[in-house]
Amino acid sequence: MRPVITTESERSRRLRSAGAGWGVALAVVVGVTAGGALETASARVGPLTLAAAAPVARPNVVLVVVDTLRADHLTPYGWPVPTTPSLERLLARPGVVVERAYSAAPWTIPAMVGLLAGRWPGEVLGTEVSRYGMPGDSPSLAAALEALGYDTAAFVANPTLQTSGGFDRGFATYALPAAEGTKESWETAAELTARASAWLARARGARPFFLYVHYVETHDPYSSPELVGGHSPYFPGYRGVVDGTWPQGLMLGKLRLLDPLADIRHLAALYDSEVHWVDRWLGALLGGLDAPTRARTLFAFTADHGEELFDHGGWKHGRTVYDEVLRVPLVVRWDGHLPAGTRVAGPVRSIDLAPTLLAAAGGTAP
Repeated sequence: MRPVITTESERSRRLRSAGAGWGVALAVVVGVTAGGALETASARVGPLTLAAAAPVARPNVVLVVVDTLRADHLTPYGWPVPTTPSLERLLARPGVVVERAYSAAPWTIPAMVGLLAGRWPGEVLGTEVSRYGMPGDSPSLAAALEALGYDTAAFVANPTLQTSGGFDRGFATYALPAAEGTKESWETAAELTARASAWLARARGARPFFLYVHYVETHDPYSSPELVGGHSPYFPGYRGVVDGTWPQGLMLGKLRLLDPLADIRHLAALYDSEVHWVDRWLGALLGGLDAPTRARTLFAFTADHGEELFDHGGWKHGRTVYDEVLRVPLVVRWDGHLPAGTRVAGPVRSIDLAPTLLAAAGGTAP
């Protein structure tokens, strides 16, 4: 389907110009310092310090978010199934893996407000779900980077992140699917990657760029193109009746597992196939950048929240705050500034990522 493309509203420009405060401090547990020669300021991601670039050498910033992605099912986090070889090769080995990073919320809207604007869920939620979104006085990472001269674009597959919620604030280009329809009608990883890659090809120039790409493959239903006869290659011998549409019914108590051990393993394998499929397109997106562009780019990979796979008797997300829902991956690469192959224990808060990336680009969180 063709996504809707909008530009930043006049209202958000006025909010940005007003300089409303960020109101969230960075986590400052100092451990490994990874500075470069161009140190004008620093931003700390838990124990990591990102040395800010001088104004004449601002890095490009690429933020990749995979919806509903739990950290412990990824290769850099020790999962025995090889779900994310592209993430391992392109970001984890040449970058930094934060072992314990935590989302501010177990579902998308408040979690993404935390990621993109550094605000707490309590500042987002109210009495009407239709009005959930960016607080009206909240500056965003995109707006702050645009004010520094960045070209900004977002390609988003989760239709809950609507412009009516302020999620386009600061983006010169904001593309997302229409709000109607199920996951099958949302933009696929292949389509999203193609659109983002086309924008990247046009964006390379004198101005640095900020690109935010939000994949949604790992959200249920689990229906990866890699499945064969409804079975994941990670558990091909399954003989039950459960398929990738079941998590919703299981969460609501309308369905019951007949062979719990096999059924749970099967659903986890279906989820892993979704992870592996989106990793393929992550590889296509990042692998499409030429070496000079990669050398000038700060990459951050994370998720809005995780997913329950019956770890504590539940399914999906949004109802609990167990580790499998709040612990998200955080992998950062910035060649020449961050030491390759580093692992940081954490904990790190996702609400600190926006001001950290802004400071690394030479800006100051309002």
